[in-house]
Amino acid sequence: MSSIGRPAVELIKKEVALFDKYEVAFKFLAKLHVIPKKTNTLMQRMNFNSMSYIRAEEEELLTLNWHCVEEKPRS
Repeated sequence: MSSIGRPAVELIKKEVALFDKYEVAFKFLAKLHVIPKKTNTLMQRMNFNSMSYIRAEEEELLTLNWHCVEEKPRS
């Protein structure tokens, strides 16, 4: 599979780092009973397989890049 454009790996890594920070904050807020514990669980589940997704993108097993082709309608 040849990807068009730049790989999304760096973007995904930035998002994972951001979610790691959110996860710490949500864990703290759940411990203080400010938010429901299930909210913390949801954040953990969202971030659980992030490294495997990054690896798949690096190995070009999948891609987030889109290549759109438009065609002007014929009159």
